[in-house]
Amino acid sequence: MDSDEYSGSSEGCLPPDIEYTFSGEASDKTGWAPKIIQFLTYWQSKAKEAAGIPPREAIDPLDIMPLMREVWMADINLSPFRMRYRLVGTGITYQIGKDPTGQWIDEVFPTYAKSFIEAEARLVAEEDAVSLYKGPPLMTVSQDVYRVQRVTVPLRGKSAPILMGLNHYTSALDSEPDS
Repeated sequence: MDSDEYSGSSEGCLPPDIEYTFSGEASDKTGWAPKIIQFLTYWQSKAKEAAGIPPREAIDPLDIMPLMREVWMADINLSPFRMRYRLVGTGITYQIGKDPTGQWIDEVFPTYAKSFIEAEARLVAEEDAVSLYKGPPLMTVSQDVYRVQRVTVPLRGKSAPILMGLNHYTSALDSEPDS
């Protein structure tokens, strides 16, 4: 799949005001928040060390401590496809108003099933791709959030894939957008 191509169903239609990329390398980091770039660069260094998709054990939270508020990790069940939150940073729990750690994402966000976000997660998990999203929130977050930047990357689990990502929120209260 080309890095700027999305072949999801019409049920997962993309809003017109977003930027979205799938890529095996995600080398173009222009226009992304510094935290997104730091997270992606960290994952790419671990992928290089692993000569492919890094195992979950290669990720050391101490290496990315300043980013952990906005980091999430989810275990993947491939059949049927579902995600269970393994870890959710406090910045994310603040924005969504609860801590979903240990819960299935479709139980936390009832509109998740058959959504663009589910299609994105499935492609990252099944194709070992990197996903970058920039646009309006696609799930329920704090009312003052008007823009989200998200990177989603695959990790190798012992028996099934794991997804990890960073959600960076921009709200009307921020002094510098996308910083």
